[in-house]
Amino acid sequence: MEDQQKMVEHVEEEKKEDEKKSAPAQKNVLALLASLVGLAVLVLGGGYFIVDGQVQRLSENGAVRTASRLYQLPAAEINGSAILYADYIDDVITLRTFFANSQDFGAVNDGQLSDMTISRLLAAELVKQVAKELDVTVTPEDIQARRDEIIATFDNEEAAETEVQNMYGWNLDTYIQKVVVPIIREEKVQEAFQAAASISGLETFEEVRASHILFPVEDETEDGIVRQQAQEVIDRLNNGEDFAALAAEFGSDATKDKGGDLGWFGRGVMVPVFEETAFGMEPGEISQEPVKSEFGYHIIRLDEKRDSKDFLGYMDDRFRNSEVKILIPINNPFAQAAQPEGQNELTPAVIGEDGISGTDGVNVLE
Repeated sequence: MEDQQKMVEHVEEEKKEDEKKSAPAQKNVLALLASLVGLAVLVLGGGYFIVDGQVQRLSENGAVRTASRLYQLPAAEINGSAILYADYIDDVITLRTFFANSQDFGAVNDGQLSDMTISRLLAAELVKQVAKELDVTVTPEDIQARRDEIIATFDNEEAAETEVQNMYGWNLDTYIQKVVVPIIREEKVQEAFQAAASISGLETFEEVRASHILFPVEDETEDGIVRQQAQEVIDRLNNGEDFAALAAEFGSDATKDKGGDLGWFGRGVMVPVFEETAFGMEPGEISQEPVKSEFGYHIIRLDEKRDSKDFLGYMDDRFRNSEVKILIPINNPFAQAAQPEGQNELTPAVIGEDGISGTDGVNVLE
């Protein structure tokens, strides 16, 4: 073990010496060669133990991430199912990229970034476990349909690829596998959950499914004009014109290409004036006056009503009763709520521009 560590240190020393002697044009080549040599040492030289040590130091090094995936080293477990360290680090890096490139969110501190990552991965794995129990699968047809929807919001597939790459550092296929597939799975699990006779005795709440056509008011001086335009569309609907066709023609948000469909939602999801109107309507009814919200004027059609089982409450209960293990020295966001203040035994990770460090400030990026 000592010889192996010396070998790794020797490689790192040689890399540093080469960088000092090389011309700038050679630096990228030498860095690539050094990382390949490092990977060979990790994989071939009894590397499991070296990689495991680097994982416990929260290394973001590409060679360590690759080797940790090869050895299937876990960062956490939920009910015996592993969350791979490589997936944790990949998602940390991606979230860092996303928040750095997004102007819609405020600053996110290092602990929040780690908490969001491990929380998302654990929740997605639990949904996968429930999906198996309910015999839910995500089919290639499901994925292709959602992929087509995403691309349709851009000029072409290349534009979609570019946007995803800029925002997340992923290609479109990776984005779909890591983000879209879990979303589809959760949606299908919710549907199966509502129909499952084996899941009973839960509290229910009222849900509605509604569609809308949104007319934004960009300048308050045009408020009357926009309201009149919305009223004219209501009159056309009353004369028998198709809601989906008019949503495609006049809609201004992402629902316009789906007939204005907002899907199912309970109370507390929409802005109050929209919620009050929707829940006060009957299936098939269309609002006879434009509904003004902070987003503009809405024409609302109520499509369906139902008493729904509390899926979020059920999943929250499942999570609380799951066996969750955090296997690397990061904060456990689920342990804090259950532990008295100051008794969290895990060491929070600090994620900076150069990698992740412990609370003692020692950088562990190799």
